[in-house]
Amino acid sequence: MATVDDGAIRNTPDVNILIRRQDLPAVTAALDATGFVRAEVVDVVMFLDGPGAKPSELVQLIFANEKDRPHEPLVSPEIDTVDDPAGFRMLKLDSLVWMKLLSNRCKDQVHIEDMIGVGLIDPTWVTRVPPELRDRLQQILDTPDG
Repeated sequence: MATVDDGAIRNTPDVNILIRRQDLPAVTAALDATGFVRAEVVDVVMFLDGPGAKPSELVQLIFANEKDRPHEPLVSPEIDTVDDPAGFRMLKLDSLVWMKLLSNRCKDQVHIEDMIGVGLIDPTWVTRVPPELRDRLQQILDTPDG
């Protein structure tokens, strides 16, 4: 969003990080070193922002090429990154949209609406996402503002 309109950025207290399962030990060590506390609930690996953190203040790990939840129509995308203008490695927009459509929570739909609003996503994207997610994207495109 910041590459198009930094005023359209939404801050969210929870963070999802797409990682490769084989990188879990290194990610765990890095988060432990900064004070995060590992928790695992129903096979979901998360790190709370300190011992007294609320569930809304967490980092959730999502594993590339695996289903995050059994009912999802397909696995999470492979990690495919680009350098953003600030020099950070970021997930490519296609992969981010894929993840948002998989989660399909209200806030994920709003994030996609935001991307539509700033011109990052348009109707041509329906054919760019996996077939299992096309109806979800089309629904968001067809019903702007919820």
